[in-house]
Amino acid sequence: MFYYSCFFKSYVFIIINFLSAQVYRNPNCDGYKCVTILAEFRNDSSFVEDQLDETAMMVNVLWIGEKFRETIDWLIRKYEQKFSDGSKRLIILHWTPSEIIFAQNTFQQITMPRCEDYTYLQRSGCKYELTPILKYYAKSLASDKQLMYALRYFNLSDKHLSNIRMDLKYYRKDLSISATEIYDKAACHWLLENRNYYNLWKESNQPITLLIGGIFPINITYRGHENVMNVAKHAASAINKDQTILPGYHLEILVNNGQCKSDMVMKSFIHYYSIPNILGVLGPACSETVEPIAGISKHMNMMIMSYSAEGATFSNREAYPNFFRTIGSNRLFVDAYLDIMEKFKWSRVASLTENESNDNTSHMEKKLKLRNFTLIINRKLQPVVTPMEMKEHLHKLQEAHAKIIIADIVHVQNAAIVFCEAHKLGMTQQDDYIWFLPPWLPKDFQMWQRMVNNSCTASELRNAIEGHFSVRHSPFGNPEALMQEGKPIRAWLDEYRNQSGEPSNYAGFTYDAVWAYAIAAHKLLLKDQYAVNYLRNTEVVNRFRELIGQTNFEGLSGNVSFAQGELGGSRIIDLDILQWKNSSLAKVGKFKPSVNGCGARGWKI
Repeated sequence: MFYYSCFFKSYVFIIINFLSAQVYRNPNCDGYKCVTILAEFRNDSSFVEDQLDETAMMVNVLWIGEKFRETIDWLIRKYEQKFSDGSKRLIILHWTPSEIIFAQNTFQQITMPRCEDYTYLQRSGCKYELTPILKYYAKSLASDKQLMYALRYFNLSDKHLSNIRMDLKYYRKDLSISATEIYDKAACHWLLENRNYYNLWKESNQPITLLIGGIFPINITYRGHENVMNVAKHAASAINKDQTILPGYHLEILVNNGQCKSDMVMKSFIHYYSIPNILGVLGPACSETVEPIAGISKHMNMMIMSYSAEGATFSNREAYPNFFRTIGSNRLFVDAYLDIMEKFKWSRVASLTENESNDNTSHMEKKLKLRNFTLIINRKLQPVVTPMEMKEHLHKLQEAHAKIIIADIVHVQNAAIVFCEAHKLGMTQQDDYIWFLPPWLPKDFQMWQRMVNNSCTASELRNAIEGHFSVRHSPFGNPEALMQEGKPIRAWLDEYRNQSGEPSNYAGFTYDAVWAYAIAAHKLLLKDQYAVNYLRNTEVVNRFRELIGQTNFEGLSGNVSFAQGELGGSRIIDLDILQWKNSSLAKVGKFKPSVNGCGARGWKI
C-alpha cells in the first residue's frame, strides 16, 4: 500500500491547489500517517466516506475531478521513476471497466467484504460487486421498433470496451480535438471497425416506422368530425399495403385529443415534437386553435397539415410557411356569396361574426366594393352573448334594413340565441330574411331550446332556421374518378359505408392529408434515405416542405394540389351551395372558384 509520505505530500499540495481537487480528511487520521485513495468525482463515490467512518479505517480520499486521467498518468510515470522497485504504490478508486485501469498498467484489485455482511456496503448499493448495466430510453422512443430492437440487443464485450478506451487515450493526446469530438471520433472508429458486430443489433426484416401526429377533436361530434381519426388510420393502412409507396417503411398515425381547445392542441404539438420519425402533425380540426402552433412551427421545423381548418389567416406563407391544409380557405366562400347575390339581384348584405372568426370580413368588404355590392353593417359577437345583447345586434340589423345576413358563428349556443331572438323580432325566412350559416352547426333543436332556457320552443327554433343557406367545400371528388390507389371514389365510399356508416364531410380531406404526407415522404427518402434521422433539420424540412408544395394526385376529395400566392398552402376546391329544407341540407348548386384569373368561375343550380 502507498503511505502518506513526504514525497506524496508535495504531490497532494500540487493536486489540491492547482487542480481544485476535493478532500475527505478522516478525523481518525489526526496525528497519524494514513493511506490516501485517489478518486475521480466526489458525486460518484462519496459513499466511501460513510464506509470509512463506520469501519474506523485510517484512510483519506482525494477527488481529482476532470484532470483525473492526466493526473494518474503523471503519477504513474513519477512512481515508476522514483520507486521502480515497487516499494511505494498508488491506491485508486474507480469503476471497472475503466479507462485508467487497463492492461498496460499493472493494478491489483483489493477485495472488499461481501455486501450482505455489512450495512454500510448495502447502503452504498453494493458498489463493489458486479452490477448489471441498465439500458434507459425516453418513453417517446418506444414507438420506434427498430430502435427498440437495437437497444434490446446492444452489448459490448470487454475487448470492445478495452479498444474504445485505448482510442480515447489516443485521441486525448491530440490537443486540437475538443472533448466532445474525442468521444465522437472514438465511436466512429469503433463503428467503422465493427460493422459485422453492430449489424447484429439491426432487425433486417423490420420496416422503419414513420409517424404522423394526429390531433383530433375526439368525442366532439357537433362540428362534423365524426370518425376522422379512423379515416386517418384507414389511409395509413392503405399506404402500408401499397408496395409502390414508402417500401421498407411502416406508417402509423398517433392520436391526441385536441378537443378544439388551443391549450390542448399546443400540448399535443409539444408532445409530438419530442418524438423521433414524426413527419408532421395531422390537424388540428378547428380554425381557432391553429394559429399558436402554426406560428411556432417554422421555428421548430415541424410540418402541420389540417383537414378542416378553413380560417382565412393561415394563407400567409411568410408567417406560416410550414402550414398546409387539404381543405380550402373560407376566403373562397366570398366569391360564392357574390355570385349568388348577382344571380338573385341582391345588392346589399350584412354580416354577423364572432370575434374568433372575423378574419374574413375585411376581405369580403373589399370584394363587395369591387363588384358594386354594399356591406351595409357588420356586427361582431363575443364568444358568450346574452339574449339582451343579441337582441341589440339584431335591432341594429333591422335599422339598417339588412335582409341578407351572413352569420359566421362558431359557438352553438350563440346560434340558438340568434334564432330565438330572430323568431321574436320577425327576422326569419317567413319574414323575407335570407340567412347564411356554417353547414356543420348541429340542428338538435331540443338542445337549442335548453340553451335558451326554454325562451323559445324546439318547434319555433326549427321554423326560424328553415330555408337558410350554407356554403361548404365539396367533401368528395367525382364518384367515378380513380383515386391514387387505383380505386374509384364511389367504391371507397360504398366500402366505408358498409363497414362504418356514413362518412364525415371531412373524411376525404383527412384521408388525402395522410396520402399527401406519405407521397412527399416517399420522394424525400427516395433521394436521401438518411433524412428519416434528421426530420427536424432545417435543410431536410425545407426540402420536405417543397415536396409537399408540389403535391398533385387524385384523392378521395378530388385532385389534391396546393395553391401558391394569396391562398398558398390551401387547396382550390369546388364549393357546394346548400339549403336547409325539411330538416336536412339539400345541395342546390355548385360553385367553381377562380384564383387570379385561372380556371372557370361561376355557379350552377
